[in-house]
Amino acid sequence: MLVSSRPSGITLYARIASVLRGKIASGNWPVGAMIPTVAELSREYGTAKITIRQAFKVLSDEGLLKSQRGRGTFVSAPPDRFPQDNVDRMQDARRAGERTKVVGRKMLSEIPPLIAYGSRVASGKFDFIRKVHSAGAATLFVIDVYIEQKFHKRLTNDEESAIPAVRLLNSKGTGARVETTVTVASADAEMAAILGCEFASPISQVIRIVRNKLDQVVLASVATYRAEVFAMQFVQSGEDFLASRMGSNVRSRTRE
Repeated sequence: MLVSSRPSGITLYARIASVLRGKIASGNWPVGAMIPTVAELSREYGTAKITIRQAFKVLSDEGLLKSQRGRGTFVSAPPDRFPQDNVDRMQDARRAGERTKVVGRKMLSEIPPLIAYGSRVASGKFDFIRKVHSAGAATLFVIDVYIEQKFHKRLTNDEESAIPAVRLLNSKGTGARVETTVTVASADAEMAAILGCEFASPISQVIRIVRNKLDQVVLASVATYRAEVFAMQFVQSGEDFLASRMGSNVRSRTRE
C-alpha cells in the first residue's frame, strides 16, 4: 500500500502513526505482539525508513510501542482514548466545572461560505462571537457563533448558541430547522495555539445551521475540538436508524 506524500496539512509520519495506532486500537496488533519491522512497513507504505521510525517514535512516546534490542518492536499498551472514553471525559470535565470565555466579537456582512454552504449564504448583518470552553487547565473546545443581528437582540449573552436559539423559535410557534455537519480539518496556527495542539494537527468540527420557518439562517456555529478528544455519539432506535439510512428525519440523543 502506497501512502501519498503530497501535502495534506498533516505530516506523512503523523498519518502513518495514526494508521498504526488504529491497528493497535482495533486489536489487529494486540498487546504483546511483535509488529512488522521498519523495513517491512517502509515497503508496505512505500515511504522512507526514517518516516516509519518517526511514526514509531510518536507511538513510543505515547506508551503504545516498546523496542527490545535484538528482538524487535512490540505493542506495550492499547490507546487510552476510545470514542466512548472521549464522550465520558468531556462529560466529566464539564461536571468538574466548565468555564466559558469570550475572546472575540465583531460584525460581519455574511456568514463565511464554507460554513453556510456556498450559494446558500445568508445576506444581512451578523454578529460574530468566539468563545473558548475550558475545564481546569484544559481547553475543551472553541466555538465560533454567527447570529443574525435582529435575531440576536432577542437573545441574552448567555443564550448565544444553537439550543437557546431553537427554543426561542419554537416558543414563538415559528419552528426551526437545524442542519448539523461533522467534519475533519487541520488546525491553523491560531486555532492550534488556542486548543493547545500542534500546527496542522487533525481537528474535528461540528457545524450547525439554524433556520427559521422562512428558511433564513438566524444562527450558525462551528465548534472545534482536537481530534483525539472528540466524539459525537448518536443513540437511535432501530426504526430511526433505518429511516436515517433512507434520508428521513432522525430523532436522536447526542452527546458531545
